[in-house]
Amino acid sequence: MKDTKRKRIKLGDLYAIPLPNGKFAFGRRLKDASIAIYNYMGNTFEDKPQQESYQFIVGVYDDILKSGEWPVVENRPFVNEEEAWPPPACVIDQLTGEYSIY
Repeated sequence: MKDTKRKRIKLGDLYAIPLPNGKFAFGRRLKDASIAIYNYMGNTFEDKPQQESYQFIVGVYDDILKSGEWPVVENRPFVNEEEAWPPPACVIDQLTGEYSIY
């Protein structure tokens, strides 16, 4: 399944993420090096989510997205630019208790 050709990353790309149990999780590319992971898991990479319902959002390096390890199954354009941004997040320093908003 791994494609050796490196691909261009586009906002809204829907990636099929192979899981150890043989199923697939799905993630949608957002702005700010983030990917939204869907609640839905499929039995094949073609068995994709029908609703835009996310379990969590996480940062991801472009190299995994370009590697072909997670195939792009389609592109789902965003309704507007605001929808393409991940929600605000913060990091709390364990020692000082201070936080930074991203």
